[in-house]
Amino acid sequence: MAKRNKTVEQEVIAKVRTRREELREQRESSQNQLVRRVALGVIGFLALVLIVGLIVEFLVVPRQAVATVGNEEITLAEWQDMVRYQRARLIVGIEEQYELFADPEAEDPEAAEAQAISYIQQFSGQQISLLTNAYQFLGEFVVEQLVEDELVRQGAEMRNLTVSQEEIDAAVGEQFSYFGGGLPTPQPSATASPEPTPSLTPVPTFTPEGFVLTSTETLTGTEVTTDTVAVEPTAEPTLAPTSTPLPTATPVSADSFQEQLTEQNDGLNDLGADEALYLYEVEMSLYREKLADALFAEQEISTNAEHASAFFLLASTEEEANALAAQVAEKGFLTVWNELKSNPITSADPAAQPPSAQELLWRTEDDYLGFFPNGTVSEAIFSLPIGEASGVLADSSNGTDLWVILQVSGREERPLSETALEEKKQEILTTWLEEQRAAKVVVFENWRTRVPRQPVLDVRYSQVIPTATPPAAPEIPLP
Repeated sequence: MAKRNKTVEQEVIAKVRTRREELREQRESSQNQLVRRVALGVIGFLALVLIVGLIVEFLVVPRQAVATVGNEEITLAEWQDMVRYQRARLIVGIEEQYELFADPEAEDPEAAEAQAISYIQQFSGQQISLLTNAYQFLGEFVVEQLVEDELVRQGAEMRNLTVSQEEIDAAVGEQFSYFGGGLPTPQPSATASPEPTPSLTPVPTFTPEGFVLTSTETLTGTEVTTDTVAVEPTAEPTLAPTSTPLPTATPVSADSFQEQLTEQNDGLNDLGADEALYLYEVEMSLYREKLADALFAEQEISTNAEHASAFFLLASTEEEANALAAQVAEKGFLTVWNELKSNPITSADPAAQPPSAQELLWRTEDDYLGFFPNGTVSEAIFSLPIGEASGVLADSSNGTDLWVILQVSGREERPLSETALEEKKQEILTTWLEEQRAAKVVVFENWRTRVPRQPVLDVRYSQVIPTATPPAAPEIPLP
């Protein structure tokens, strides 16, 4: 009986233990399931955050605008592609300079490389800086470039201006001196300046070099002849050209052009840049030219302008200028000018600038402002009566003070040169772009933290090149 009770007791204990184990296992299982659910939730949340981050980084952010031009947006992706392209262009240019300066046959290759890099750092220091520590400036430049491009595109579209693929191809060829098998467009040749409208200004019998006769009067010694007679200068006058002819490009063959173009595109592709952006740049340059022409035509600006020729007595000090003025009062301007031109004053001091006699033929007021930026001289040239000597005028030239006495020898309306016309067109385009920018452009700051640093310039170009240390002087033993 006792044995049976013990067996029953053991069975009861076993059942109770089993029940406890089941409860514990159930509790542990529930806890494990909860942990798994929490872990899966955390993993799922992190995965969601990662996916959202990737979507934002690669889909949303690249489509954000770095600038708006009217209703058009310039996206971050477009801007970054252009920054990478500009970096690649700069790197290709630096590498081409290295090939130019490096001497592959040098006896000391390391010294030759160091010298070549030193030259590159000297001539292309700004480009190297843009690719290294000043990359923000390159990013800002590209923003401004794309904004202007969009303004130009919109302005051209409003005026129904188009650029054909044939024009793009021709412009690309011209950049490589390929003209479709033909010759480059000839530059304006130097032509003699025609004689100006006759005036009642006496001119000397000695005609200085480059002088264009402005009168039918002659000055012989101190006697002025006012009759209308033919001028017989003692020196043969030299007609001045309207411009210096520019050198013409040497045309290359189609094969050479394709080889150079392929080499350029391969260099861009190797650096991860899109070669299509090169064609985009060419296209936009053509649009700029056409828009500048259209804006110039819209404003109906005259292609003529008042030109003047003048003689100058130049002095680097006011005392020298006053001495020249005294001579002019005594002898007359043209006599003093001829004497100084025929017998220039020399100085024992190479740094000294003695008084000189000069002449400028048929320049516009803007041209004279380029020579004498203070405006005193240009104002006198276009206000003084022809043949009347000015007083001493204080001005400057190339940042140096200058004192001038002048006499206008001719003044009349003349066609503007091609260079002057192009400058006016660019001035009009620049003004138009500034007005359009103020009215239509908004630039954001989100690009500043996302300026691409690729492609990377080889570190050798930004390293400091050590200078050679001269050998120490030999010690002289003391007695």
